[in-house]
Amino acid sequence: MCCIEVTNSTPIAMFLPANSGRGRCALALNNFLVALHNDFVGRCKNLLKDESSSPEIPLANITKAHLVGYDPEKDFLPMILAHCDYSLKVGEGTMVEFNWKCLERQLVDRFIRGRPRLTSL
Repeated sequence: MCCIEVTNSTPIAMFLPANSGRGRCALALNNFLVALHNDFVGRCKNLLKDESSSPEIPLANITKAHLVGYDPEKDFLPMILAHCDYSLKVGEGTMVEFNWKCLERQLVDRFIRGRPRLTSL
């Protein structure tokens, strides 16, 4: 059932999560992505030794701000450039040094910390 090619004539029911029929694939994908998000948030909390409880939000109420998401060029590149120092020494060329600790802190604060756990359909 989940190996069907999607075309312009594919029924919309294929994309609407349901416990039976054509929506089973969409439901399986939905549940997989929720589990992946929750696992990532949980692992990050463990690595950060964050013992605060994460709020749980039903899928019907989530917004883009609740999810872990980023655009490499708009989000990461400016952040990386903000945390690197260039120095030019005569005869040695350009030296580039990154402040990894500050970069990591900003990445965690902006994209990971405070993200809720999601509850499946």
